[in-house]
Parts: sequence; C-alpha cells; structure tokens
Amino acid sequence: MKRLITLVVITAIVVSCSKPNTSTTNLLSTVTFDANGSHYEIDSSLADNSLQGSVLEKHAGEYELTAQNGIIGDVPSEVYLHINLGSTIVTPNTYNLTWLNGNYISETRLNGTVYYGLKTGDYVTTTVTKIHDGVYADGTFSAQLSGQTMAITNGQFKNVKILQ
Repeated sequence: MKRLITLVVITAIVVSCSKPNTSTTNLLSTVTFDANGSHYEIDSSLADNSLQGSVLEKHAGEYELTAQNGIIGDVPSEVYLHINLGSTIVTPNTYNLTWLNGNYISETRLNGTVYYGLKTGDYVTTTVTKIHDGVYADGTFSAQLSGQTMAITNGQFKNVKILQ
C-alpha cells in the first residue's frame, strides 16, 4: 500500500511540475508597409503556403525577407517584396544595405510596376527587433528604390518564419 501511495504522490508531482505545451507552430505572419501613398498588408506564411505570405530564408547565401500576395511567374502578383539583409545569419540587429557596384539590395513589385535598388542613394534598412519561439522574427524595414522611384516606409513584420 505504501508503494501505491508513493507512486501516486510521485506521479502527481511530475504531472503538476511538467510544462504546458506552448507550441507556436501556427503563428499568423504579418508584413505591412506604405509605398507610393498606399498601405499594403500581407498575412500568412510562405513556409506554409507557397502562393501568399512571408518568410526569411537564404538566397545565394544571404537571408532575405520575402512577402507576396499571389503567384509569381506567369501571373504577376499585386505585391511582391524582396529585401536582402546582406547577412548569413539572422539575429536581433539592424541591417543596412546600400547600392554599390551592383550590390543586390531589393526587388519590389507593386501593381505591375517593378522597383529595384539600382542607383547611388538607394538603400534598405531592416531591423530584427526580436526572435521568438526559436524560429520567428519581428522587426521593421524601410527602403528607397529607383528603377521607378519609390520609398517604402512604416515597414513592419511580425511572426515571420526563419527558414534554415
């Protein structure tokens, strides 16, 4: 009988001390920004949906913030944002890139018009303010792009999944 009571007490202690499941595998990813007098918002993750959403992932060895709201390729999406961080890792930090000797910094498409960082004075600034749950990033961004002149302001991203 003592063994049974001891077993019940130990089980109760283990159960009461165990951590609750706080899995955040389905956080809503959001990217918002203003450009050319319009406000844009993209909700969902490209990690879960290949046609719409946002993600931070490596391209050519450096991380890029990508957000789109439709198919890229045969049918142009209304909004396609592609900003290079210029870094091989993502940590809470500010990443500043300027156009210099052909350094790729950004490609953005809005309603059929393409904007690139191609001239002296073009820049992108991305600040990762927080990494949480091991795989999600929050932060801000802004840019000045030529090709067709455009300023991106008030850029924010939240719960954007970082793909390795």
